[in-house]
Amino acid sequence: MARRGAIFVIGTGRSGTSTIAKLLHKKLHVCMGHQFREANEFNPDGFYEDIKRSKLLDDFIRGRINLDDWLNGLPHKCGSTLWGFKHPRLLELSTDAILAAEPSLIVRTYRPERLVVPSLVRSVEQFKGDEKKARITFRWREDKIGELQKKRGDRIVRIDFSEKRDSEDLICELQEALAI
Repeated sequence: MARRGAIFVIGTGRSGTSTIAKLLHKKLHVCMGHQFREANEFNPDGFYEDIKRSKLLDDFIRGRINLDDWLNGLPHKCGSTLWGFKHPRLLELSTDAILAAEPSLIVRTYRPERLVVPSLVRSVEQFKGDEKKARITFRWREDKIGELQKKRGDRIVRIDFSEKRDSEDLICELQEALAI
């Protein structure tokens, strides 16, 4: 079944994905989910990662369900609104699996390696103190995003977080991308 209208939010981690998911959910009425992963000291505004969709993704990545089960488990709509999905492990899927979900838009956040890696090392448990691992993961995720851009760059909008961004400016950029 087609799930046209989905908006996927992807990035390298610590690159602005939670900010974008929050703005989509709270300001632009894109249903990013119903029950979210809890905020913490490093992401006090929350992650905007739906727990049910996260479990479904984990089941697919671990081979507990197949592609069709993953696709059929995704929402077809969220009430009468667009729906979205944001999770750092989304990039662990093949490019074809991501595109099989037929997202109408992929919002790709960008922040330079020199800013992301120290933030990962400081705030993400799996990278605590391991700059090399954080750097390898950053580059791997950037490569995966590059694969998506080669296949469906027409569906990808890049939001740059190289500098601090104002929420109103980001909302305008997202509205333009969504053609609202």
